[in-house]
Amino acid sequence: MIKLKYVFMACMICAMCSTSIAQAAEQVSIKVPAGWIKAYEAENKTSTIREYIKKGETLKNWSEMITLVQTKSKNKQVFQQLVNIAPRVIGKRCQKKAVSDARTFDKNLKELALVVEIACDHVNTKNTPPGVVAYKKEMLRTFTAISPTGIYSLQLAWHDNKKSAEAKLRNGQNKSLFKTLIKSALKSY
Repeated sequence: MIKLKYVFMACMICAMCSTSIAQAAEQVSIKVPAGWIKAYEAENKTSTIREYIKKGETLKNWSEMITLVQTKSKNKQVFQQLVNIAPRVIGKRCQKKAVSDARTFDKNLKELALVVEIACDHVNTKNTPPGVVAYKKEMLRTFTAISPTGIYSLQLAWHDNKKSAEAKLRNGQNKSLFKTLIKSALKSY
């Protein structure tokens, strides 16, 4: 999907903030469900990225992936870039108009938080950048927030070559896992 290079590129945009790796890692934590493992982690002076997949799967062969991107930056341009990166990448590869939804997470939250969801059942797998794994049907739910300690983006990706991602998005499948991840992130600060 969009993982690794593109999400990490978004982290690199955050170079304007000055923080240590330890400080960046302490910002937000999530409770990863049983049966999931950390598959990838990268850190630099300004940001971190962690990816989790189901036990028994690999980064080249997964069905669902949880990604947490964090930075100490509170810059609204960085926030907007993290909100936009997933829809742009999936949207560019989608041969037909992707099904998507964007909304404010909770108007009662003190921090700015947006949810963006996008699904495509007609991904052009040939129009995929090197190093990015693409599947015929992809769905991505993202929660991006400006917390008291910086910006973070929590993503739940799903793909399948047979089942409809668009139907899965419309039917709200995976939504309970997504909500549980968001709640655990919000409780961590």
